[in-house]
Amino acid sequence: MMPHLSIFIAWGFINVVASLQFKELHLLLDGLEQALISYLLPLLIGYTGGKQVEASRGGTIAGIATIGMIIGTNSPQIIGAMIIGPLSVWSYVFIKKYWLDRLKDGYEMVANNILAGLVGGVWCLTAIFLIAPVINWLMQASAILILWFIDLKLLPAVSLVIEPLKVFFFNNTINHGVLTPLGLSMVKKTGQSVLFLLETNPGPGLGILLAYYRYGKKKAQSGGAALIHVFGGIHEVYFPYVLMEPRLFVALIVSGVSGTAIFQWFDVGLKHPVSPGSLILIVTSTPLTKWLGLILGIIISTLISFSIAKFYLKRRSWEEISLKEVEERLDSSQAITRIIVACDAGIGSSAMGASLLRRTLQQEQMDYFVDYQSVYTLDNRQDTLVLVHPQLKKVAKSKAPASRILTIENFLDTKMMYQRVNEALGAYQPTSKDRVEPFELKKETLKIVLLYADNIRGSQTMAIERMRQIAKHHQKKVEFTKEAIEHLEVKKDRLYIFTDELLEQHPKLKRVKKKLVVQDFLQTTEFEIWLGEEEV
Repeated sequence: MMPHLSIFIAWGFINVVASLQFKELHLLLDGLEQALISYLLPLLIGYTGGKQVEASRGGTIAGIATIGMIIGTNSPQIIGAMIIGPLSVWSYVFIKKYWLDRLKDGYEMVANNILAGLVGGVWCLTAIFLIAPVINWLMQASAILILWFIDLKLLPAVSLVIEPLKVFFFNNTINHGVLTPLGLSMVKKTGQSVLFLLETNPGPGLGILLAYYRYGKKKAQSGGAALIHVFGGIHEVYFPYVLMEPRLFVALIVSGVSGTAIFQWFDVGLKHPVSPGSLILIVTSTPLTKWLGLILGIIISTLISFSIAKFYLKRRSWEEISLKEVEERLDSSQAITRIIVACDAGIGSSAMGASLLRRTLQQEQMDYFVDYQSVYTLDNRQDTLVLVHPQLKKVAKSKAPASRILTIENFLDTKMMYQRVNEALGAYQPTSKDRVEPFELKKETLKIVLLYADNIRGSQTMAIERMRQIAKHHQKKVEFTKEAIEHLEVKKDRLYIFTDELLEQHPKLKRVKKKLVVQDFLQTTEFEIWLGEEEV
């Protein structure tokens, strides 16, 4: 939720522009505000939650599932996105774990894409036909409960229902669907209605934001949110702070009850509903004789909310310090539970390598989560062993400094990869039979560069793996790299390999003196012939 707080800033700015006295502009921007909160925010929350569970396809699956929640209900599904996003991806990961074991090597990518689409579609339909009706029923039950409290003249007790529902982004549904119609009928009789203040009272949210500003993290963010909340009337800005610390629901409920009790005691009410709930609009909509009770109710609810939130936030700070001390006692040799095979693009060789390693570990009854991804999207986790090509080791260390990095020359050499992984896990002690004796190498190292263009280099990556095996067979020491044609600086001590197609697209390659032009990078016959003739 926190990465998407900027949406509320944008919403507040658009709301200011929409308040200008241009009817067509107001109607247009009013629909834009609705789209931001009802569509964009739930989708972003669902996508982020899903991507945290599974990096490659989790965001897409969660987005598909979240659309079902949005379509199936009339209110913004923020909390629904928080639930169904990660839940849909967890089910995908669970099914994937058992599905991949039944597939032949090389079909993982196609199968994963099909599975992701099916899981996302199933959860989308589940949200529309099962989850959304339950949420709509709960909203109707909540409305009936609010009406019951009002009929019994127990207005302060209404906050027991309103404050939690507000945080789950049902505030507009409550305000316009329940409180506004009842309030308008009261205005006809008495000239004012306290019901217009039940949802728009800025005190509870202001106390939360001030407590975060004083005792929480990201003080500048919460300080700006407080100004938007009070003067812009965008109460939604404090909802994420409460969702991060659910114990703050207590602060909201107690302060809401207190503020409503003060309003009722001083007979405070508004002459008409206010939207957005800006303090300026609230004051100007209140009769002058009721200002004292209005300000007193807002101040008391703010102080109560601030005091309770202060207690919980200071306690959380102490808990975080204690947790940090415990984590610092854990050494860097935390047990490995995940093995990630990472290559440049996260497809091709890493997918095959992960599949082969997964099957080998299962045959040896070693229970590890094995997956593949791009080295540029690695998660920084201590429980992860990352397998990368030597030339990508620096990138892996920069992306995942807490993970253990293991370099593997060839992901398709299953025996060697299994041996290296076992050694890294401390479970393998090589015997004289298992030990691979190094072959004699020439003193000079051949330097070979495979060229690519437009950042397309998947074939080059797989070709390097094959060429390494050929060089090893010929007992020659070769250093392989990839280089973009756009930034090419030709060096005399290097052999440059590129295809006929690249030569046709980039005529400047004709000026390269030491070169090997091939039809296809993956057809290594020409390279093997050249290597056999080369004297090192």
